[in-house]
Amino acid sequence: MTQDSKPSTIVTDEDLAKVTGGSSGGLNFISMDLSNMDVNQILAMVQQERQGQLDTSLQQQMDGIQERNTQLAQMNGTLQELDGLGDVLEDQGPLSTDTLVHHMGQETTLGALAADLGLDQERIDDGSIDSADMDAITGLLQDRITTVTAAQDMEMAALQAMTDKRNEAIALMQQFMNSMQNNFNNIIGNMR
Repeated sequence: MTQDSKPSTIVTDEDLAKVTGGSSGGLNFISMDLSNMDVNQILAMVQQERQGQLDTSLQQQMDGIQERNTQLAQMNGTLQELDGLGDVLEDQGPLSTDTLVHHMGQETTLGALAADLGLDQERIDDGSIDSADMDAITGLLQDRITTVTAAQDMEMAALQAMTDKRNEAIALMQQFMNSMQNNFNNIIGNMR
C-alpha cells in the first residue's frame, strides 16, 4: 500500500495517555492534522516530543546541580581561607572586621561576611574579631554548606528519578514499536 491509500487511524487522547502521560502535557504536535499519518509515524512523533521534554528537564536539573557544585566549591574555599585566618588570629591576636576574604567568587570584608552569614553584629561592633567570633563565623558557614549539600542531595535524587522516567519511557516505546513490527510481520506472513 502506498502512503495515500493507507486507511486513517484515529488516535484518541486515551491512546496518547498510555504512551506519553496525556495530551495535555505540552505536546506541540497535537494541533496538527494526523489523518494522513499512520500509527507508527504518530507514535514516533510522540516519542520524539516526550524525549525532548524529558531531555530539557534533565538538562535544567543538571544545570541546577552544577550551580550548587559551584556554590559548594566557593563556600569550601571561603572556609579554608577562614581556617587560615584562624591561625593568623592565634598568632597575632584579634583581626579587623576590615580584613579581606573571598566569598562566593567576590572579595569582601570579614565584617560583611559575618553580617551575610547572620552573625549578631553586636559581637563585632568594636571592629575586631576574636577567636570566639571566628568560630561563630566558621560555624555559620558550615551550617550554610550543610544546607546547600542537603539541597544538592535532593536535586540528585530528583535527577535520578527523571533519568529513570526517561529510560522507562524509551523502553516502553521500544517495546510498543517492536510489538507493532511483529504484528505487521504476522499480517504480511498471513497474506502470503
